[in-house]
Amino acid sequence: MSIGSGIFLAALVIAVVLLYGITKDRWGWRKIVRRTAVVLLALIALGGLTFFASYLWDRLPASIQTDYAGLRLGMDQNEVRYIKGHPPTVFGEEETEGDQKGWRKVVQTKDLLKGERVEDYAEWSYDIAGSRLDVEFNPAKTAIIVISCYSTDRLKRCPPVVGLYDGDAEQEVVRKLGKPDKARISGVTKSLYYSKLGMFFNLEREQVYMLGINDTRYQKGGS
Repeated sequence: MSIGSGIFLAALVIAVVLLYGITKDRWGWRKIVRRTAVVLLALIALGGLTFFASYLWDRLPASIQTDYAGLRLGMDQNEVRYIKGHPPTVFGEEETEGDQKGWRKVVQTKDLLKGERVEDYAEWSYDIAGSRLDVEFNPAKTAIIVISCYSTDRLKRCPPVVGLYDGDAEQEVVRKLGKPDKARISGVTKSLYYSKLGMFFNLEREQVYMLGINDTRYQKGGS
């Protein structure tokens, strides 16, 4: 305790004693003390219950997630476009040569060639402040199978998944969900897959930068 805090508490005690001495014959101090004690005990009990409820909630087993960022797994392309609008970006097939070999081709929908349609692409992308929302459809392009969010600065730009945000540490993910079903490291990126729950997280330097959900029938990260 600092000297300043000690002086303040001493002054407070003296003030209470003086107040009691002045008003003991006029105020019902027994009732005041009794009621104050009841209020304090109630506040302490409420605080304890709140802490206990938060503790239990934080440790409830996670369940399969089917909704994320205002979208739902199984939605068709028309529903997605109705909710999120026309996608500004789509992803094509992997590049097979050049500096971008192995990367998915990024196409601005305003630059689509004559005869091309966004419906022909299985992956759509929407830019949001500080993040990017990606939607992947099944091979037939009839239903969403993956919804994910990429954060540019890891400052909770993405909607959470079971209370986990971009920017959270790897330890927090494991504490909340347990050991992942699969974990892979590629370059500077680590991916954690919770296949039974349909959740996945990408991390750099032990910090989440991408998170999302997927239809458990379409396994992320392979077998």
